[in-house]
Formats: sequence, structure tokens, C-alpha cells
Amino acid sequence: EDFEGYPHNFRNVVPNRILEQHPSWCGILTNQEWAAWVGADKLNRRLPPNQNNCNFDMTNPELRQFVINKAIDVWNGHLPWYGPIYWLLPEDAILFSEDSASIALRTPLEEDLVPFTFPYAHSVSGDYYEFISQVAAGLQNALPEAMVGAMAYSNTHRPPDRTNPLPDNVLIDICMYGVRNLPMSSPKNTALRERLVTWSGLAKHFRHYDY
Repeated sequence: EDFEGYPHNFRNVVPNRILEQHPSWCGILTNQEWAAWVGADKLNRRLPPNQNNCNFDMTNPELRQFVINKAIDVWNGHLPWYGPIYWLLPEDAILFSEDSASIALRTPLEEDLVPFTFPYAHSVSGDYYEFISQVAAGLQNALPEAMVGAMAYSNTHRPPDRTNPLPDNVLIDICMYGVRNLPMSSPKNTALRERLVTWSGLAKHFRHYDY
């Protein structure tokens, strides 16, 4: 239950036992499209991910503060094993909370056609990178050496619509999509190239993630 688990670790960072103690932190599904996936009885209810396959509510301020406090508390044990990076990475092939605050940060809801996204088709960059930004800002004074690691992958690949860059202690792993056997100058990689240029103005630290 540290921050280990790359490239997916949300279930370690905020485990189900914690979400069961804090039902208001859980995600909620409201879209009837998921009735066949999770069961109609699990719609319109905040439930831990093991019950509805839905990520926790990244907009909840108490949950964000829990993650900040946890990072501060485990720093001395985390550093020798994992280095100065606290990864915050959604689970793979998971649904994302449709609470009103999260949906507002995703507006307008748009499918992202650059990466492969499943089963939730829409970009969640708005609420994800706001979550990353708030946690990173909460750690800057207490742990000036620490970095917060995020991944531009699947539903979080699209650059967030922000007027201000992410805090300087944020590291973004960018997954390379596009047509990989063609150069970035190829017209078939135009969308990815434009996206990378946008990303370059949003964060200070980057890595390349490939698989």
C-alpha cells in the first residue's frame, strides 16, 4: 500500500479498504451504457472499485489530502526503494467516475482518437491532471525533493486544457502512439506531433513511455 505499481497503482495508493471507510471518495457511474458492464443495481451509487470497476473520485478534496499526507508519512521508507517519484497512475481498463465535478472538468466530453481507450471512451485529462496538480502543490513545501509522476496514456493522453503549467515537481511519462514505423514528420503522425508540442508547454519534466 505504498506508491509502487508501475504503470498502474491507484489501487495501492488508495486501497479499497480506505474507500470502504470513506464512501464519499468512491466513484459513481450514472451512464446507462455501463449497466451491462457493472450491473444496473450498481449505477447511481458510490461504490469501491472492486464493486463497480470505477476509479475513485479524483476531485474529492479529502481524498487528495489523504494522498498528500500519505506521501509525507511514507517518505523515509519510500525513498530508498523507489526513489523520489510518487507515481499516481490509474488502473488499466477501468471506468472513470461520472460525478458532477469530474464531468465538469471533462467538458466537452470527447472521445480521444489518438490512443486506444477501453472501456471508457472519453478523455479524463481534466480531472486527472487537476488531481496531479493539487497533490504536487501539496508536497512542494513539505518534500521539496519529491516528484509526482503522472502518465499521459489512454484516457489521460490528451493534454489538459490549462492556462497555467503543471507544478514544477510533476513528471509526465508520455506514451508514444501514432504510426511508429513512420517519422514524426509524416502526415499520419500530425495529431501526435501537435499533441507533443502542446505537452511541451505544460510541464517541466518528461519521460518517454513505450510498450
